[in-house]
Parts: sequence; structure tokens; C-alpha cells
Amino acid sequence: RRSFVTYPLTAEGLPIIYYGQEQELKGASKMEANLNREALWPTQFRQDSNTAGMYGTIRTINALRKRVPAGDFAQAEQEQGAVRDDLFVFVRGKVV
Repeated sequence: RRSFVTYPLTAEGLPIIYYGQEQELKGASKMEANLNREALWPTQFRQDSNTAGMYGTIRTINALRKRVPAGDFAQAEQEQGAVRDDLFVFVRGKVV
């Protein structure tokens, strides 16, 4: 699941985090349109630094984005590497 959030945070474009994604919400049990979101407040707005959790993963990647000079990442062009049905590799700037 972490790769699903790593890609939008590191690829070109505006990164988007969906409501509750950082808290690992799964959606309500009922599939009715007005009930398909879990409430955020029962999570106690977890902000753990554990990188195994989704919040910690997002926090770590955002810290990297802020630390790397803009020319080496934010303004760098994305280049595709390997592309298969089960794999997508890309390079962007000087970040390894």
C-alpha cells in the first residue's frame, strides 16, 4: 500500500492524498454514497513517526521533498525506466 502513496508524492504533478489515506481508513461497511466514508476523529489523528504506518511514510517523503534542492527534484523532469504490467520504474532528478 505504501507504493500507492509513494508514487503520487514523487512523480511529476501535484501530489494528492485522499481523505483518510494517511490514517489508513478503508471506507465504511455500507456502500451507500452518503455512508462510504469513515469518520476521521476515531483515529485520534495518529501522527506517529513509525515509517511502517501510512502517516509516517507520507511524513518521511514530504521531509525528503523539502530537503532536496528544487533543481534536483521538484523542477527535474521525470524519465521512465522499466515499464511492465507489474512494474513501473522512473527517475526524477538527483534523488536516489
